[in-house]
Amino acid sequence: MKPCGRPQVTLGFTAPNSRQGKKISSKSRVRVIVTLALGLWLIGVSTLQAGPRVKPGLRVGQLDIGGQFGAISDAGVASASSSASALGLDAEAILQPHVDLDWTRWHLWLTGFHAEYSGSGTAQATIDLGGRPPITAGTPVRTDADFTYLTGNVVYDILATDLVDLGLGLGGGLVEYDLAFQSQISPLRVTTSKTLPFAFPLARLAREIGHLTLLGTVGGLAVDFSGYDIAYVQYDISASYRIFGADDKMQGHVTVGYQYLEVDYDHEDQSGRVIVDVALDGPYVGLALSF
Repeated sequence: MKPCGRPQVTLGFTAPNSRQGKKISSKSRVRVIVTLALGLWLIGVSTLQAGPRVKPGLRVGQLDIGGQFGAISDAGVASASSSASALGLDAEAILQPHVDLDWTRWHLWLTGFHAEYSGSGTAQATIDLGGRPPITAGTPVRTDADFTYLTGNVVYDILATDLVDLGLGLGGGLVEYDLAFQSQISPLRVTTSKTLPFAFPLARLAREIGHLTLLGTVGGLAVDFSGYDIAYVQYDISASYRIFGADDKMQGHVTVGYQYLEVDYDHEDQSGRVIVDVALDGPYVGLALSF
């Protein structure tokens, strides 16, 4: 993974008959992640004397998708890849609702979005997913790539001063993708989808200067267990300015920032191999109320 470089996307898939078991496994991992996140949050809330400041808001972000789409054979040998630009995929404007809950030293925030990428181009490599009729290299194709992203994060400030707040905590979430490749010269159509849960430690750094708040968060984790190799990284930097309201009353905020997220998932069984390495990044602007 190279989170500081150009986002790369590489995708390979197993045969359809292996999906049933994976869905059950994914649901189990989701329950574990949600339980851990809620448990940590409830422990923190139980120690608090006052309710949180609630801050719902909406961001509009420009998320870029780049890199390569590839296929993996049942033997696990990677073929050549098709670039996102060759397939006609480009940056899209994305709506991102979010809600923050802030106590004196505890911080909880939830966010999510649905991104739809579509384009027409040429397959630079054969698209062959799980025994279905392949779309061969050089074929004009229309590609639809949809991603749904949901995450919840909870942090406790281990350092809280007039100069800076530094917090550590836990995040967890889901990424769901749906892909469709339609040949433009024949009826051939290849589709696939999957839901990937993940959990990770994260850090939060905040600085308030009058009405201006500077905020940065970074999180990630890489684990390898039971044939699954999963890695995730996210970071977000922003500047928020309070445009109206006092400390103990309703406030309005305008925010500008930049975000990056990447999910790298690798699993192999008797039916084949699944690899997903997708990165989305770009700037955003937002409005929020807090009370």
